[in-house]
Amino acid sequence: MRFKSLFFHYINFFRSLPYYTSARLLVADFFIFTLYFLRSPYQVLKGQSDFNPYGETPYSTLDKIAKECQILSGDLVYDLGCGRGKTLFWLESHVGCRGVGVDNQPRFIRWAKRSASLFGFSRVQFIQEDFSKVDLRKASVIYLYGTAFPDEVIEALIENFKRASSEVKIITVTYPLSDFSPHFKTTHQFEGKFSWGKTPIYISEARNCTKGTILPSTLAASRQSRY
Repeated sequence: MRFKSLFFHYINFFRSLPYYTSARLLVADFFIFTLYFLRSPYQVLKGQSDFNPYGETPYSTLDKIAKECQILSGDLVYDLGCGRGKTLFWLESHVGCRGVGVDNQPRFIRWAKRSASLFGFSRVQFIQEDFSKVDLRKASVIYLYGTAFPDEVIEALIENFKRASSEVKIITVTYPLSDFSPHFKTTHQFEGKFSWGKTPIYISEARNCTKGTILPSTLAASRQSRY
């Protein structure tokens, strides 16, 4: 198992080389790898729940998501289930946006904070919180890579999404939010590649404004593209 894990890591590392946009990101990535060398993220989560397997988005797929979703330097991206924080480190390095990583695992949050501090990722922060309770009202983009979540967890998340900005873009892997709630519509769909294969990725937005919805008039104007 250890050999397979290391083999996959090195294969993924070489495939990701074109997407390392700075030496800082490369060094930070190696540091994160050493933190989990003796106990991998998969082992951290092992046995804790039936629906919480670990997975990370490859940098090549993140690059595609950033372009397809038009993530801009003025965006505030919430990564629900941020794990080791690599998605937000890449986005800050490549796009220049701000980010908030949310996870319920204290080890992930503790080490992500340390990595951000050591390598100067000043535009990201990490919090330990329940996904369905975290305040999403300031988010302009939400990323949810929760392919193994049961329906009841997704439904609880959707109730929280309804309290977010009416202009927020919600990115989900494998399933669209419209499968669970008529409140959301799919605005774009494309294919992404993960370690386990290819799958659809969906961008969803709210259909209509509802009571309690935040309407930030300056959100669109504040976003500046680096693409």
